[in-house]
Amino acid sequence: VLSFCIIGVAIGGGQVAAQCYGDKVNDKFVRVCLIMLVLAVIIALGCAGFVLIGSDAVMTFSTSDGTIIEQGSLYLQIIAPTFVLFAITLSLATVLRTMFKPMTATVVSLVGVALNIALNISFIPKWGIAGVAIGSLIAACVETLLLIGFVMFKRWFSLTQIRQVWASTHLSDAVVVIQLSAVAALNSVIWSLGLYVFHSLIGKQSNDLLITLGALAPIESIAAALLIGFASAASVVIGNHSGQKATDEIQYLLPRYLGLS
Repeated sequence: VLSFCIIGVAIGGGQVAAQCYGDKVNDKFVRVCLIMLVLAVIIALGCAGFVLIGSDAVMTFSTSDGTIIEQGSLYLQIIAPTFVLFAITLSLATVLRTMFKPMTATVVSLVGVALNIALNISFIPKWGIAGVAIGSLIAACVETLLLIGFVMFKRWFSLTQIRQVWASTHLSDAVVVIQLSAVAALNSVIWSLGLYVFHSLIGKQSNDLLITLGALAPIESIAAALLIGFASAASVVIGNHSGQKATDEIQYLLPRYLGLS
């Protein structure tokens, strides 16, 4: 649920950024990217704070088993900072995607996943659920640093341009991004919140059913990630054509993207 709040910002920001990009980095594009990043980080800080303060309440809503509540609360408290890291990496990945350079973020993400798996294999026998959380946190830190380092190394954005654009950015500039992001986030959050309530109702009835649903969750995540990824890519292409007022291309591509989805 919380992750989809951040994803909504990236979807909305990516749509606006794609319209501003055209075929080169310009001040409008940089401004939208900065707004998207700041909004995502603000929401991520709120999510992290909510998880830190309300971890017990979140787990109590999901299950009545004291052991599961204790373990789940510990996990949530450790991974809370990953929301901020996720906001940064997702924003940067969205920026790269709108620049038609998606492979870098994908490779870095694969490195993060591989590191996460390796750390979990090492940490779980020692620390159990805490080991899972610690491994995830370390992997997220490495992934974020790698992606930031690569973007800085490529020098697609100059620090001078970023400072100048940020100095001339006003709250009114963020309105369009906020509107699109709010709609995208609300749509995703309602869907994921429904799943959360469903899991909570099941968890109150039987821990075995809750564990079974937990085992099935990765399958749902793979399907959701595939569909969201394709939709995001399609929105970037459509947005790019929209920014260039290429109506004919949009009319040609849109029904084909819908058909593929």
